Amino acid sequence: MAGVKANVLFFDRKPASEKPWTEKLWVYDLRTNMHFTLKTNPLRYEHLQDFIQCYNPENRFDRKETERFKAFTYDELMQRDKVSLDIFWLKDESLEDYESSGD
Repeated sequence: MAGVKANVLFFDRKPASEKPWTEKLWVYDLRTNMHFTLKTNPLRYEHLQDFIQCYNPENRFDRKETERFKAFTYDELMQRDKVSLDIFWLKDESLEDYESSGD
């Protein structure tokens, strides 16, 4: 059975505005090359420690990009096909294995 793919979004409640409130969208990729299962490799609190550190809830204006945590500007988001938020940039190692085994 295939794993569940999910995105978690955090929003600030703000009044409507003609100018978009969003200047940057921060995305943390915890799905690429991370294979969690209910029995053999369940998601645990320690798996989220890097996200918590990157998210930096104490000072969200002092966030830094990492391999798994990236910022996308409003203009970059608007240029995506159908403004899709299915964003990924890391190379999936399981796809590399599949491609190399077909030789």
